[in-house]
Amino acid sequence: MNVVVTGGTGFIGRRLVPALAARGHAVTVVARRPATIPGAALALAGDVADRGIAAALTGAETIIHLAGLADASSSATDPVGFTTVNALGTLNVLEAARRGGAGVILASSQRVYEPWHGPLREDAPLRPTTVYGYSKLAAENWAMMYARLYDMPTMVLRLFTVYGPGQRAGRGDSGVVAIFGERALAGRELVVHNRHLRDFVYVTDVVRAFELALERLREPTVRGRVYNIGTGRVTALDELAFLVREASGRADQVAIRVCETDAPREESVAVIDRARGELGYAPTVPLPEGVTRYLHWLREQE
Repeated sequence: MNVVVTGGTGFIGRRLVPALAARGHAVTVVARRPATIPGAALALAGDVADRGIAAALTGAETIIHLAGLADASSSATDPVGFTTVNALGTLNVLEAARRGGAGVILASSQRVYEPWHGPLREDAPLRPTTVYGYSKLAAENWAMMYARLYDMPTMVLRLFTVYGPGQRAGRGDSGVVAIFGERALAGRELVVHNRHLRDFVYVTDVVRAFELALERLREPTVRGRVYNIGTGRVTALDELAFLVREASGRADQVAIRVCETDAPREESVAVIDRARGELGYAPTVPLPEGVTRYLHWLREQE
């Protein structure tokens, strides 16, 4: 199959592209700054915020849309930029796909949900608390519109807290695992600002979810469907800090400080029954193993 991966040079894309190529797909990477990715048949320059992106998507049978701005914490300072890239950019991709007869798998986020004190199903309230979350929710709504009005094969994968090799602190796609990991290897204190509960999913499990979505996309039963992609397992951030410290091999050097706060404790954990039942998705990397793998990769970068 001819597959285009937008944002294929990013954290997830660099893992997904070679995995798709290994399964026999002809993969084109489209990114603002194209780069040679193992397994990619072609790398093209393209900005999804530009309607001219259609030229780079020509010939695709399926588009896996990863491109976007991902730093939720900074999105409040640039609502126009985030909405232009994440929402309008998705609309441009969907319209190009409609005209070219392609299907679209959209990477969305747990941040479309209202902060919740319990596991999140796909029908949980959608009330984002960040500009980033609203931009992804708009993108989802447009994907559903194309499925319903144009009978176009679309699917949405709501990714929970993805981590793994390739992620570095300070980048737009970084997260708390990267921050803790780099600090621990440097022998620095790990500061836990809250005890929120999260669902940490290893990047190879996320890649597998996209592979499964690609296999099933054109089946009528999954058209226009939304799927949570996580592990279904709850981890507090202070527990994560202890795991990272142990994996760093510097447990005697790295202090952990938990800051007490009156802020309500949030739980952002996926219920993955739908993805498990309809896609055959089953995460395989438990958090202690994933953290150990990630810290090993970080050491190799030194």
